[in-house]
This record gives sequence, C-alpha cells and structure tokens, in this order.
Amino acid sequence: MEYEYQSSFVRDAKKLPKNIKEGIVEIIDNIQSAEQLSDIEGVTKMVGYNNSYRIKVKSIKDFRIGFFLNEDGVIILSRILARKDIYKVFP
Repeated sequence: MEYEYQSSFVRDAKKLPKNIKEGIVEIIDNIQSAEQLSDIEGVTKMVGYNNSYRIKVKSIKDFRIGFFLNEDGVIILSRILARKDIYKVFP
C-alpha cells in the first residue's frame, strides 16, 4: 500500500528511543508490502471515526501509531505516541 506521513508523525518519531524507531521501520515495511488494510498486523479501527485507525508497535506495546485512510486507499501516518497520550490528541 502507499503511505504518506504528516509532520506531526515525524516530530513524534524524532523524540522516541531507538528500540521504538526500529519497531516503526518494521511497521512501515509491513505497510509497504500489504495489498490491503487487513494485511497489516495490529491494525484496529478507531470507534466512532470513519477513516481513523491505530497500530500497536510490537516492540513496545505501550506505543500506538495513529493513521488515516483516505478515499484513494493511501495511508496517512499522523501520530506515534504512548498509549496513555495518543487518545488525547488523535484523531
């Protein structure tokens, strides 16, 4: 699948420790190789929102990636934060 990222995603990622960044690289590789959304491991739709989803970062389970799926099927990576913080700012 195609993906893009917002500046907020880059800003969040720069603040993270190395082991979490490695998990992000694995997830992005998984997104690139996926043909459809269900092929991406750990994806859950956000309740109450039409195009908002989250992915658990497997290396550290307390982190989530928040993303949007646009009408063209492009994933827009928006935020990566600790579980306790992401639901305050995403979507």
